[in-house]
Amino acid sequence: MTLPSRLRSWCALASISFALLSTAAFASPSNIVPGKQAGSLRIKSYPKGVPLAKPDYEDGAMGQYVGMCVSKERDKAGLPVNTLVVKFFSNGFVDNGGPGESLFYIRVTSPEFHDAHGLSTGSTLASIKRVYRNLKPVDGKTGVLADDDLGIGFDFGLAHPTAASRCIAIDVYNKGGSVLYDADDVHGLVADWKSGDHGSLLPGNSP
Repeated sequence: MTLPSRLRSWCALASISFALLSTAAFASPSNIVPGKQAGSLRIKSYPKGVPLAKPDYEDGAMGQYVGMCVSKERDKAGLPVNTLVVKFFSNGFVDNGGPGESLFYIRVTSPEFHDAHGLSTGSTLASIKRVYRNLKPVDGKTGVLADDDLGIGFDFGLAHPTAASRCIAIDVYNKGGSVLYDADDVHGLVADWKSGDHGSLLPGNSP
């Protein structure tokens, strides 16, 4: 399914994010704000003035759309080192003065994205819990912890992370929402991207 132009704008900005990760534009003191933003991507809004571009992966159904951008760097298995996933909902949300689409979920893996406390992917579970003290397992998975009241989640990619385990992805979403993707889900997205299969919408609920 072809995505609306606004999601293309978000994914264009995500692509630009990957291209500029080492620049000052994406190294601000606080570019992850729980429930609000990751870099220049803001929850319940869309950036203006961004050239339209096609994400590396896109899919959608029933008013929900997912887009994924992948970094050019590859690991030993030939898979992207970093991914950025966005999801939005179209059902008359009021943004920028009128009804339209609304971004409600962002997942980042690059350590260039970090919060005001310097936490990013690569941070340990112990250091994250010192700041976010109300984290709870997502769907019973102790390897994915979130504070839905704040709108932030941390994926450790392990069934039973220890205090020294390091975060592999950070989720930012609307307050009161929930984490939509874990490492296995994103592996599925990457597999579909590699195969060229942009099939049915993968896990996730409306906001």
